[in-house]
Amino acid sequence: MKSNWKRISTLVLSLALLLCAAVPAMAEAAKDETVYILSDAQGEARRIIVSDWLKNPDKLDELTDATRLTNLTVVEGSATFERDGDKLTWDANGKDVYYQGDSEEELPLTLQITYLVDGEEVPAADMAGRSGSVTIRFSYTPADGQKAQFAVLSAVLLDSDRFTNVEVTNGAVINDGDRLLVLGVALPGLKERLDVEDKDGKLPETVEITADVEDFALPLTVTAASSEWSSLLKDMDLSLIDTADGDMDQLTDAMTQLLDGGRQLSEGTAALNDQTAALSDGVGQISGGLSTLSENSESLNAGALQVFELLLQTASQQLKALNPQVPDLTVDTYAAVLDGLTQQLTAAKQTQTEAFQSLQTLKAQLDGYNEFYTGLTAYTGGVDQLNAGAAQLNGSMPALTEGVSALNDGAARLYEGLQTLDQEGLQTLTSMVNDEWKPLFEKTRALAEDTEAYQSYAGKADDAEGVVRFLWRTDAIGE
Repeated sequence: MKSNWKRISTLVLSLALLLCAAVPAMAEAAKDETVYILSDAQGEARRIIVSDWLKNPDKLDELTDATRLTNLTVVEGSATFERDGDKLTWDANGKDVYYQGDSEEELPLTLQITYLVDGEEVPAADMAGRSGSVTIRFSYTPADGQKAQFAVLSAVLLDSDRFTNVEVTNGAVINDGDRLLVLGVALPGLKERLDVEDKDGKLPETVEITADVEDFALPLTVTAASSEWSSLLKDMDLSLIDTADGDMDQLTDAMTQLLDGGRQLSEGTAALNDQTAALSDGVGQISGGLSTLSENSESLNAGALQVFELLLQTASQQLKALNPQVPDLTVDTYAAVLDGLTQQLTAAKQTQTEAFQSLQTLKAQLDGYNEFYTGLTAYTGGVDQLNAGAAQLNGSMPALTEGVSALNDGAARLYEGLQTLDQEGLQTLTSMVNDEWKPLFEKTRALAEDTEAYQSYAGKADDAEGVVRFLWRTDAIGE
């Protein structure tokens, strides 16, 4: 039985290593380091063994390294070394160097395993042979001041004769008939680092396994932690927020110009309305005023179209930052594109997510501006027609008075609509970019840089690239 469990534990350990290496490193590392933490059944470290692989692609006879390990042992080959403090000079003979040593340094991440039976916490030493509803909880705590973000995988091998109705949070249960391989993943500390809420549990910090158990026994658990996943963050186009920031400035400037034009138009039509009684003797003057308004129609429409296109461009950039496959939004296509994204989220049963709500808000804002833009073009077209008929107004002053009053009301509503758009639309969007999206992108950028910078636990040469991963193996219970 022991040899069988030994083979199985090797399989689990290999799987953990494979999953750690599944994300490609950002650059070819000169030093590959694996930290093995031999722990008791509750995750407390008893011994730390570090295995180092110095790569020698140029077949150099001598390699320079640095380490704080003690009790160094060459585990493969015949390389020798000279040590001066932390500095190592290896006689490599053109080959890679493999060695290991011991460490007592603080780990960047600590593991704690808690056991509960029927809701009551039970020490690991008392778990053997227990029966009931069992919970095994893996908790991971970053060390104080630790800036690197680790992705963690915990794996547990269970006897299907002892464990039934097995479930795991943010993970999977693999059943081969005799045994159950339970895997769970976590990103400890990420929520706090990014300062975000995780209402949907997409950023788990613990792994919890529940099962109905008869005669509890646990051969081992294996937990792997790696920072190599930061390459995914580095591949993200985090410069998009900088581009969006500049576009927001342009959009704000264009909105200011449009507000100034709307205010002037409103004030002008108000003054025109006040003077309508005197215009019965000056239809020519009215015609001239309307001609001026008509001449401004093209620039007003162009300004409104520019604002619309900038709104659509900014929205497109934000959507592409999340999904590069989203097509560009245009005046003619934005509604269909956003409706399609809404249908996708609805089909995926994500109508309660923040993304779904943001999509609905964006659609409502763009629809509001589209209504304003359509009304504006209709309004300027009306101004042009009113100007053409000004010559016929000499005998129709009552109708003229009514038309000017409607024009004044329309201009006032237009200006009010522009103010509403500015306050509830543009300022809301600007606040969202500056107060939410931009800080999140900046924190993500800093997180990626800090995580990439963590390249060794026990030390490396200053000019060497490194990669490090951590593997905890716990003692058996009842085996």
